[in-house]
Amino acid sequence: MIRAGLRLLLVQMLDADPEAVVLDDGPCPHCGRPHDLTASSPAGRRLHFAAVGRGDLIVYAICRSPVGLGLGVPDAPGRQAWLRARSPARLAAQQQAVARGRCSPPRDSSVEYIVRFVDTAPEYDCVVSVALEVPFRPDNPVFRDPPTD
Repeated sequence: MIRAGLRLLLVQMLDADPEAVVLDDGPCPHCGRPHDLTASSPAGRRLHFAAVGRGDLIVYAICRSPVGLGLGVPDAPGRQAWLRARSPARLAAQQQAVARGRCSPPRDSSVEYIVRFVDTAPEYDCVVSVALEVPFRPDNPVFRDPPTD
């Protein structure tokens, strides 16, 4: 079911026929091994994706750059448990991004790794984080810290 929903989203975003979209564990730009999750169309469009699920909840991330998702489950009710669940969610997202597995990207200031937490409805009782690997541009709004309340 995860792949079916993902394929529906990717077909729309790539503006291609469902049969023409290729889902691939592509080569990592850092180590060359096949663990970069991508979808491509015959027109040459390419998107990176990630998926994570828990019970009947499925979360997708689709991006032009490598992306990873993490899901943390609080061990108890309340804000403190939710805050404790953020760390595993963040770590899982970073491990799922392109620089996952046994490779490590070269230290390069032209690439920025960004981890953000996604707001979820309280009834899902989970923490979702997304990790992006994007070209560094100081004027890019994604590099600005989100507001804190």
